[in-house]
Amino acid sequence: MDQRTTRLRAPGAASFPDATASSGNLHCGNPLAGCRPGSAVHGERLPEAVFGRSASHGKKATRGCPCGYFGDPQHDCVCGPLGVERYLARVSGPLLDRIDIHLEVPAVKYRALADQGGGETSEAIRERVDRARAVQRERFAARPGVYANAHMAARDIRTFCRVSDGADALLRTAITRLALSARAYHRILKIARTIADLAGAASLESRHVSEAIQYRSLDRRGLA
Repeated sequence: MDQRTTRLRAPGAASFPDATASSGNLHCGNPLAGCRPGSAVHGERLPEAVFGRSASHGKKATRGCPCGYFGDPQHDCVCGPLGVERYLARVSGPLLDRIDIHLEVPAVKYRALADQGGGETSEAIRERVDRARAVQRERFAARPGVYANAHMAARDIRTFCRVSDGADALLRTAITRLALSARAYHRILKIARTIADLAGAASLESRHVSEAIQYRSLDRRGLA
């Protein structure tokens, strides 16, 4: 399977064909004008990322440079630093800023694909997800139209995403060093809240926030 072109789409996902292959930058002007909040936003050639968005979940994996081997330990990228930078610059920060999760996905070696043991079973994962969904339904029972963490407004985040002192210090460092926007800050908190729910934790600790920041990989590369 070609990990550079694999794509999964879900109902409600908005696609922009050949985003980085088109002239100029893909930005959050006209392309997003018809997108309602909660929809997924995808580009055919967005950097090597998996994107997920609130009520409508869509995922895709794409290449991170024209040749597709940027960061691949088994192949040499022939694009050069300038070529990679020019390629990634076609996707603007404001667009990425509106996506909850962007995650770099390396190629998987055959041995890892063939390994049948050692990981969490699908049944166990399903049980954790079901419990987390039940927690969220109870959490937002008094909030019409809100039934999942992804739908939280700023006031909900202030109420339900209170962080420990350690997590607060980590967030402060991330916001400063990565120059994150207010929108990215809120998305990190919503993701951290979901991670904590999956772990059965009531409060947001450093480990939850740290993992959430890892799911903003293009922020960490300075692209958003």
